[in-house]
Amino acid sequence: MKPGPQRKPAAKAKAQGNPGKRPIRTQKGGAPSDSSVPDWLDDAGRAIWSLYLPKLTLLRYFRDTDRLSFARYCDHTARWLRLRGKVDKKGESYWTKSKHGKMLRRNPDFQAMLALEDRMRQLEDRFGLAPASREAILARLNEPTTPPLVVKQPGDQSPGMPASPLGMLSPAALARPPSTH
Repeated sequence: MKPGPQRKPAAKAKAQGNPGKRPIRTQKGGAPSDSSVPDWLDDAGRAIWSLYLPKLTLLRYFRDTDRLSFARYCDHTARWLRLRGKVDKKGESYWTKSKHGKMLRRNPDFQAMLALEDRMRQLEDRFGLAPASREAILARLNEPTTPPLVVKQPGDQSPGMPASPLGMLSPAALARPPSTH
């Protein structure tokens, strides 16, 4: 017997006005019980938290165990935005002068911004914030948890597959005369 349709997330049921009038369950199916903003996040990090957390919760991509990783993502994003403002003002590079002549150098804020982008991309992939990672997460959620049971009849053998992992070197294959067709 197949299970029925999945229960709607509580936020979605409330948004639709709960047409079935059944009690709305919260905290079921891994919904976060502690979605409070960590106190160490600054104002920009808190704004990012408040913007994305409801969406991730609605999609069921956020669990209690994700709280620290997601807070780190919000912090990195806030830092990246601050660095981007500095780079916009000062530029990606600057000129220096030394005894060897003039040299174009990369702005350290720009380097830090690029390093943060790599970390953010990794965390975005974990939370499905990029299209390809979101599709991969959805595909994993739809995979069966156990492989289907394959029942072989006695004497059945897939074509081209040897009966033994040793194949033609198995004792049974060596005892048979080679086929002549």
